[in-house]
Amino acid sequence: MRPDARDLYNNAGNSLANPYNGTYPWVTPPQAATQISRRGTIAAPAYGVQALITSFQVPQAMEAVITHIICKFDGSGFVQASGAVIWTIDINRPLGAASQGYNPPDFGSIITQLGDFLTFPFPVPGGIRLSERDTIRFKVTTANPVGIGAPNYITAMALGWYFPVKLAFPIQNFGG
Repeated sequence: MRPDARDLYNNAGNSLANPYNGTYPWVTPPQAATQISRRGTIAAPAYGVQALITSFQVPQAMEAVITHIICKFDGSGFVQASGAVIWTIDINRPLGAASQGYNPPDFGSIITQLGDFLTFPFPVPGGIRLSERDTIRFKVTTANPVGIGAPNYITAMALGWYFPVKLAFPIQNFGG
């Protein structure tokens, strides 16, 4: 279920106009949040072959938000926006399964490096929200003229946090 539709279920009896009473766990991490810092680096794959850089699955009874990312190439032949290196972020889409899952808006085809380890990761406007058991994957495809194999390396990193799912039907004390 897409995160925006999920808000209807996570309402917990509040007004649909303000289901979280002004406390949005995908904007400000709640006290129960667990930080996400997932990174992967691979040698540049052969031309035209999509390769997985890193992935992770949101634990059961948790939701998550990715607030910052890094997409980086270290090696020879890379020119920004040339299409020689294309990073892809997708949700619930295994390698080779083009008809499953979806891409977060604006992150299905990234042709420039985003963020940096020395300065600051790239902020994701509004964050990439994930439901429990969603799997997010960072993949890459290369083309000529970038170098392939070592010492040409491609890195992806996701930063954000997990937070507990808000119950749609909270436990109530009926006395007794």
